[in-house]
Amino acid sequence: FDRWAVWRMEGGAKIPYRVDGRKNDSTNPQGWGELQRAQEALCAGHYSGLAFAFFAADGLVGIDLDDSLDSHGDVKAWARGIVERFFDTYCEVSPSGGGLKIWARGSLPANLPKVAVGDGGIELYDHGRYFTFTGRVFRGAPLEVTDHSADVRALHQHLTAGKRTWQLQPLEGGRIPYGLQHS
Repeated sequence: FDRWAVWRMEGGAKIPYRVDGRKNDSTNPQGWGELQRAQEALCAGHYSGLAFAFFAADGLVGIDLDDSLDSHGDVKAWARGIVERFFDTYCEVSPSGGGLKIWARGSLPANLPKVAVGDGGIELYDHGRYFTFTGRVFRGAPLEVTDHSADVRALHQHLTAGKRTWQLQPLEGGRIPYGLQHS
């Protein structure tokens, strides 16, 4: 998918940029493009890494397991079941070195911002967000993204069971409602 760009750390936040140097928008597919162009921008510019955006039409889900690795690089107990369930799809180590990011085919009823689990957290996204991309494949994970439609929905349902879901969702077409961009 042509969903690539670059990012730079600014004030403690990972800010996405287009390959032409302008700030990027994770809700607008126009700012995201070919991997090769993003790699060229990364090599030529002052960026921290590559970024990949999720758009619902693509049928991809990003699972972010924050603080899921211990100091030895082993998966913490709270994240083991998820890592084992998604063993056959692409998984990489996050830029911090302490978390994992998993890509899977599927869709979600709604994005899910961080849910505290153990001493870490889980986030699920299929639109309106982007992942930093390190290319640091976790322990021989495949380079393919496989279908886990039922699994991502079951994980979403488990994490939201008995809880109110996040009400701030992008509008049709991916736009964020005026005045709610920073909520």
